[in-house]
Amino acid sequence: MAKNSGRDLSVLDKRERKAAETTIVPGDHVCFVLKSVGGQGLVALKDRVLVVKSGFMSGATFGGRVTTIPLADISAIQVNKGMVNATIEILAAGYGAHKAGDFFSMGDRDDPWKLPNTLPASKQLLKEFEPYLAELRTMVSMAKNVRTHATLPPPPAPTLPSTVPSRDLASQLERLVQLHAQGLLSDEEFSAAKSRLLAS
Repeated sequence: MAKNSGRDLSVLDKRERKAAETTIVPGDHVCFVLKSVGGQGLVALKDRVLVVKSGFMSGATFGGRVTTIPLADISAIQVNKGMVNATIEILAAGYGAHKAGDFFSMGDRDDPWKLPNTLPASKQLLKEFEPYLAELRTMVSMAKNVRTHATLPPPPAPTLPSTVPSRDLASQLERLVQLHAQGLLSDEEFSAAKSRLLAS
């Protein structure tokens, strides 16, 4: 029985693999690959997801289409289950107007075979995909944390005590020790501040 998930592009059929390879650049790392039904698949890279579609049902009869969705732009990964079939929908900025219906939906705005951010699947495939979808949710969360921390201003530098009368020397030394223990002062900064205090 053919495997429908794995850690490299060999999981995909030839046409989908070729389409995915056109968007992967040197230095990209494939985290995992899911091969769905009807010439459709998902490739998770470190920073983005590729939704790969080929064949008549996807509207790409003689070729393939690849949609690239940055991990940090993904707001949710939704799984819609029917009695036998399922759809996986990647909700992301720019795809809010699309809504995947069930496996057999045929409208322009809800056909999971054609929508660029969805994969039709069977419930049996979904069981195999679930650990990978959980991994993808973790990757999305981590990408959002990186983006959030990258946009935050750096924390203010700790305020070193200024020269004070000798009666406050003990409390100032204690404060320096606390800052050093918390990692807010390096060994060099701690020694320099302590020397200044003692010299005053």
